[in-house]
Amino acid sequence: MNVIKVLKAGCSFLTEFKSGDPMSAYDVREFLQSRYKFFEAPITLERMFAEEGGEFQYGEFREKAIRRLVIESSGFIAETGEDTTFTEELLRDVVGAIEKQFKMQISIEVVGYDSILEVQWDQDPLARYTEIQPIQNSMNDKIDQSHPGMGVLALSKIEFNSPVLEEDASTQLTFSLERRQGKLFAENIFYSRAPLKTDEHVQLLKAHFG
Repeated sequence: MNVIKVLKAGCSFLTEFKSGDPMSAYDVREFLQSRYKFFEAPITLERMFAEEGGEFQYGEFREKAIRRLVIESSGFIAETGEDTTFTEELLRDVVGAIEKQFKMQISIEVVGYDSILEVQWDQDPLARYTEIQPIQNSMNDKIDQSHPGMGVLALSKIEFNSPVLEEDASTQLTFSLERRQGKLFAENIFYSRAPLKTDEHVQLLKAHFG
């Protein structure tokens, strides 16, 4: 298996503001925009530290690109194209910088991850699921009767989801492995998503798909 590209390295902190002096959204926006050189910052200041969150885009941390940083009432979310270790380091830097600048204490209660990779195998990683072969053969026989020469169907995606909590789709965890559209099946290029650190995601794919 070869990792072609890290498409998303996401990290989120569920936090609690323990103590500190009152701070304005304007001051926080100006501080973070200056520190991380964001090209875009929240225009509607009311969204910062609110449920919908205020979003910064296209910044820089340790000379590497930040895609987005969101600050909301429940915590912080960041996304880069590096790996989740780097993204988590960014978020810890953000939290530490806010604590120091505004003389406050922020408790990190839960850390979450969201990894999306583009990967390639020498052999079809889904070919091992032979138990669905009878269904696949039956479908292809029917298709060949009604649409001769149109090709065959093959397994293209597997996905596992957690239950949605409180009717909020954002709480759902997903693992998926899906053929990249627009590529020949024979190229065996896939997208994969997992609520894991980047290195754990890679290890899982290698362990179960070769």
